[in-house]
Amino acid sequence: MPWRVLFLFLFAIEILPIWFFTFFPSHDGPSHIYNAYVLKSFFTGTPPRIAEYYKLNAFPFPNWSSHPFMGTLMLIVTPETAHKILLTVILTLFPLSIFYFLEAVKKQKSIYVVVGFLFNYHFMLHYGFYNFSLSAPFYFFSLGYYWKHKDSFNIKKLFILTLLMLATYFCHMITFTLLVSSLTLLVITAQYKQPCQLLKHLAGVVPFLVVMVAFILQFSYGERREYFAKKYWLEYFFDIGSLVYYTDAHFFITRPLVIVGIMVFLATLLQIYFKKKSAEPVWHFLVIALLLSSLYFILPWRLASGALLNDRVNFFIFLVVLPFLSEDFSRQFKRALVAFLVVACIVHVGITYRYYYYLDKGLREFTSARHLIEPDSTVLALSSDWWSYEIDVHYVEPFVQAVNYYCLNNGCVNLGNYEAQFDYFPVNWSKKHSGKIDYVIAWKLTTGGNIWSTDFEAGGWQNIDLRALRKSLKTDYDLIYFSGKNLKLYRHKSLRDHGSEY
Repeated sequence: MPWRVLFLFLFAIEILPIWFFTFFPSHDGPSHIYNAYVLKSFFTGTPPRIAEYYKLNAFPFPNWSSHPFMGTLMLIVTPETAHKILLTVILTLFPLSIFYFLEAVKKQKSIYVVVGFLFNYHFMLHYGFYNFSLSAPFYFFSLGYYWKHKDSFNIKKLFILTLLMLATYFCHMITFTLLVSSLTLLVITAQYKQPCQLLKHLAGVVPFLVVMVAFILQFSYGERREYFAKKYWLEYFFDIGSLVYYTDAHFFITRPLVIVGIMVFLATLLQIYFKKKSAEPVWHFLVIALLLSSLYFILPWRLASGALLNDRVNFFIFLVVLPFLSEDFSRQFKRALVAFLVVACIVHVGITYRYYYYLDKGLREFTSARHLIEPDSTVLALSSDWWSYEIDVHYVEPFVQAVNYYCLNNGCVNLGNYEAQFDYFPVNWSKKHSGKIDYVIAWKLTTGGNIWSTDFEAGGWQNIDLRALRKSLKTDYDLIYFSGKNLKLYRHKSLRDHGSEY
């Protein structure tokens, strides 16, 4: 099969579900859509409730990209469509960046380019880390661009590399930190025999090193750290945990992939040793992979409000080592290897399709009462189980932020908006809520036991007493909608004259 036909086929099977299903079942994704809508409203006419509760945070922090991108698209398309376009861009850019990266280093079409499609569906994307997912292609574009032009570097090429690094910065700080560290190491290992060239190339990286160090010191000084047991991270490493997002069913792909990867890696070492085959120029990327592996085991799981640091580093390790792997195999073996990677990609997407079907069905039930919400209302969701819908999921909570769909294009305020409490998002709270909550969305809500809102801490920044609110549903609210299964919508009794019941 020609490479172009294969690429189009793989693009199709990965982008199709984004447009086929009504919703993309991610953890934080709906929150990003809603906050992009709020951001847009600051420039197109702010509804009164949004103006009352939110303020714009215009500081150029490294977490900006997806919000203005979707917010701008919302000028011409619906928020849901803007979301789908963003996902399409992410799923298109990443395989292209791996193709460019490998071609720049190997100076030929590589048999490993299919791995870019295999890693296209990953944990961070399904957790809703869109800014991080946007940053990953720029990491590989940047490394590939430097390597391709390292022997003819000039002001123009430095300018283009600077733009790529700035794009990475405005996407995500963790990826930016990894890029600056990786690029610095790449410059040193590539130019150490030419001191003048080394100093010249490092001069282009130094400003970004200063920004990286300053940000890390500011972000980490005196902040709490949480570590997981090294045994856990070792298991996660060899399971390629960054490709596992719904259940352990993804292990059917990741574990054979690890076995094949180890075989190819050992074959590469044996070729170098026995055939006296030089590893130039690709050994530099093995050094980078070793650096990232060290960071993976050293870094805490959580630093201040930022979490999943190890998971994010894990994502890059297996990709940045690809240029080191040999392709000096028989034609039959290379065909078998490519066939294995293509089948792995198809099965990985197929497993994901299965979960999309059930979770999309659940999200359609969850949002089935959207039409009953009056504009400029306050909304909060309560649940005793955010995890599953006719199928269990273990690593993401696909319903936890779905209440944000109730607040799109109507000026409503989601009081469980977790993003607004952090200064590394473009929309922040300007006040705490007091008084009644207009609408309460109850999803799988039991009369006793555990109760959560959309925030990861009960009540969130708004400090709402969730148990008291659950009790008040019987006395202060009217049940105006019941889906027949898991969803109930309650409206405060003071709003009885503002709409009809189901």
